[in-house]
Amino acid sequence: MVQLTSVLQLFESVAMFAFWHGANTNREPSFWDIRKIFGEYMFFMATIRCDIYKEFYQINSSKHNLDVLIELSNLSRSSFTLSYTLKARSHPMPYARLDFVSICIDMSTRKPCPLPPSVRDMFKNHSLQKRLIRRRMEKLIRPQECQTYRVSIHYTDTDENQHTHWIAYIRACYNACMAGILHQKYECITKDDAVQGIKSFEITFLKESMIEDDLDVISWTFPYEDGTYIAFDVQKGDQLCCQGKLSFHDGRSTDDGKNSKL
Repeated sequence: MVQLTSVLQLFESVAMFAFWHGANTNREPSFWDIRKIFGEYMFFMATIRCDIYKEFYQINSSKHNLDVLIELSNLSRSSFTLSYTLKARSHPMPYARLDFVSICIDMSTRKPCPLPPSVRDMFKNHSLQKRLIRRRMEKLIRPQECQTYRVSIHYTDTDENQHTHWIAYIRACYNACMAGILHQKYECITKDDAVQGIKSFEITFLKESMIEDDLDVISWTFPYEDGTYIAFDVQKGDQLCCQGKLSFHDGRSTDDGKNSKL
């Protein structure tokens, strides 16, 4: 059983291990001392895209001896993208990929600013993979007929500053999606689609929310070039906090009937 949030938590755990200096001073230093960088600058999480490939859902695919490769895939004036690829040592193709776009923010103006020299120096010895992920997902236009799912932000949904954690937003969207499917609220998406497994999830963050906030997750379906998506607006009152979209794998493709359910 593969859960979207479990995959995301795996990627986040790998990132924390890679970017933080360990308490053991004898340990080799990470290539990015995140405490130093965050002490001097502010970085805003702009967009996240996660792709989970169909092989990962197959029951007979190896789930042991997994590796995560971290690459710099884009570097611009005020933003950078890190890409995480999940692979099994016994399987040639990747299982999942996460692209993480971060923007450097001026702490006084709260506006994007050039990446500091220390960040550019950090990346100078790392090859650029040239995988372009937009800083902002294309704006989703909400139709009149939508589904609304309300969530409350609790302590376990927040980061150290009591802002809503990025995984909590995605979990809220996923729960809204599954509730809509369970109650047959979407014409084009059914339980049969959901059991094929999530193919992709993309989310762009716009405004913050905090502990004890009530959020409305508004969802609808729309056709796209590679299938049907479920789209999301996450709002705090009239303030739009983020927009996201989710797609499922197509069950009509050949998979030997061995996909595990969500």
